[in-house]
Amino acid sequence: MGAFMSTADTSQKDEVPTQLLEEYDQYETEKVLENQLMNYYQSLSKHESDLSAVETSFIPVVRASIINIMGKKQCESYKKYNAFTSTDLSILRSIHKLPHFNADKHNEVNHLIEPLKRAFQVGSMDQVATTIENMKNIQIYKGNPFTTIDYQLLDIIEYISNFCVRHHNLHSKPFIHWTHIFDILFRGTNIKLTNHKSKFSITDDSDISNDTILFQCHAQQTTTDYGRQNNIELATCGMTMNMLNATQLENDDREAIFQSHSVLVNKSILEELTISSYRINDSTEDVFPIGIQLIGYVGYLYSVKPYKGVYVASQVCENTLFIPQTLAEFQSFLYNDHILEMLCNLKRHYVNIAKVVRRASFNRGI
Repeated sequence: MGAFMSTADTSQKDEVPTQLLEEYDQYETEKVLENQLMNYYQSLSKHESDLSAVETSFIPVVRASIINIMGKKQCESYKKYNAFTSTDLSILRSIHKLPHFNADKHNEVNHLIEPLKRAFQVGSMDQVATTIENMKNIQIYKGNPFTTIDYQLLDIIEYISNFCVRHHNLHSKPFIHWTHIFDILFRGTNIKLTNHKSKFSITDDSDISNDTILFQCHAQQTTTDYGRQNNIELATCGMTMNMLNATQLENDDREAIFQSHSVLVNKSILEELTISSYRINDSTEDVFPIGIQLIGYVGYLYSVKPYKGVYVASQVCENTLFIPQTLAEFQSFLYNDHILEMLCNLKRHYVNIAKVVRRASFNRGI
């Protein structure tokens, strides 16, 4: 979506040759990245009294051994203190993209999208609404019955199309609409959504609007007490809003600070899952948070994963999430931006983690 602006570093779209990725992966021992991060921390510490609020927010991220390669301001700070070069950051970014989130390479929702494209070409959103209703009633496409996720995606498209037509008359707070979309997506699963902050949140800064969706699952508390369930945190989704009277620079600063906080929370969730309570050591490659960072009606997905002695926070793909507000944006939603594919992948990831966590709770008697 062309209108999407965030602190994410736009250089992430640079392609890095496969051979260079392999050579880098072989060369980078654990100590190399740890040392680079330590040098960066020492440089920040030397200038701590002169740091801006944004760079001050980077300090706890470094202390947590996280290389955050999402934010433009964070990447600029790395370069400023000679911690990581542009090539280092591009390679790390390429290594940590998740292949199954390359939504443009999957066509699992084409059977839903193609009829809606034809309806949209007629030139009426009413025709789109009628087509959605007909698809729900027919319950089959080219001989194949619709699945549960098909109906959920149709409900999401219906909600989004109604919002696009009537958004000026609907609730103006984007957080409400995102929550409703995620509620539909995870309907009938063991994934539970709550608007409470994570227990790992470390700030109550009222200057940053930070509506939060916490993704959780139920897991058995002990092997002998089947009636008691824990709510286990899987990831957090945070939202900020641009301030109307602030400059773009001020809004970028606020977003960078909130991004640092969100990354720290999701890293703590990862440690809780794989190191602390559940000790899912045999599945750590697949068990990691997919955080969601929302700025109003747009956002992006990112992972926090261990890598060679440190942790790396990186966007999982180049596509961005967004809720269309105009006909032009709805056309982009249908034709170009693969939002439904991203939602499918997001659901699949959370559901798989929930299964691993529940299995671990039974097997290990947590």
